[in-house]
Amino acid sequence: MSRALKFTLFIGANVSLLLALVYAPGLIRPLDAAMSHTLGLAAAQAQDHSWIQYLAFVLLAFGIAWTTIDINRPEFKTLVAVLALAEVFTFSALAATLYNFYFSPVLSGAAIVMSFAAALVYSYSQIGQRQRVVDTEFGARVSGEQERALVDGSAELSVDGQLQELSLVVCEIFNHQQLMAGLDATGYTAVTNR
Repeated sequence: MSRALKFTLFIGANVSLLLALVYAPGLIRPLDAAMSHTLGLAAAQAQDHSWIQYLAFVLLAFGIAWTTIDINRPEFKTLVAVLALAEVFTFSALAATLYNFYFSPVLSGAAIVMSFAAALVYSYSQIGQRQRVVDTEFGARVSGEQERALVDGSAELSVDGQLQELSLVVCEIFNHQQLMAGLDATGYTAVTNR
């Protein structure tokens, strides 16, 4: 299992657990009641659909953690989180307006913000930046398997280069045409390899 996936699972599980501990005893009910009233829903209309709330904030916690860790460019990380936050609040308003159903944007919004913050801290750590260093330095010049080995490896990743002294011997054969005419392919290859 890759290091990025392990940290994604760790962040998503911890954020989900923390939010479940806040939601289950009803600590945000007063805030939800005020928000549903603001959206024009009476208390009787704000039915309990807690399984949807749980599903939403758990999926968002894992999804935002993964995208924040996996995307290399900081502006794209932020864009994904901001768009997800806008979608949650838009969905809450549409659900209240069109279906008289209250969807709490508080929990899902908190899942987005908390997962984004935790994943951002990881991605700027020395371990988290290995992916960006490997992508920048090697790009598509290494296979996917080699890239994962470099990213998940525990050895220090040094791409500074080394200064070494070496000698080069260059040999040039001027009579290629004559050799090719006088030798078969195997013989010609043997001569040129030597």
